[in-house]
Amino acid sequence: MVQRGLGVDTETDENGVILAGHDAVAYFTQGKPVLGKANFTAVHNDAIYRFSSEENRDMFVSNPDKYALKHMADSVLMVQRSVRSLKLTVRHLKL
Repeated sequence: MVQRGLGVDTETDENGVILAGHDAVAYFTQGKPVLGKANFTAVHNDAIYRFSSEENRDMFVSNPDKYALKHMADSVLMVQRSVRSLKLTVRHLKL
């Protein structure tokens, strides 16, 4: 399944879990990916989000777009960096 937003496609797994099961709130609170737990979940835009704690799940539920958009923005940045890196590699190979 593919979620669409901000021009970014984020895939869910065969069970409908998004972000490979990582906690979307932890990207904000801890600044890094943290694996969520199956017993702390919420559904947003037909995707299942997992969280590392009840507190993070409750934060997400209170403002899901804030945390879902954070992941999408991070995904865009990762793709942009990958494209730049690829362009540099191709340019280097041409020399």
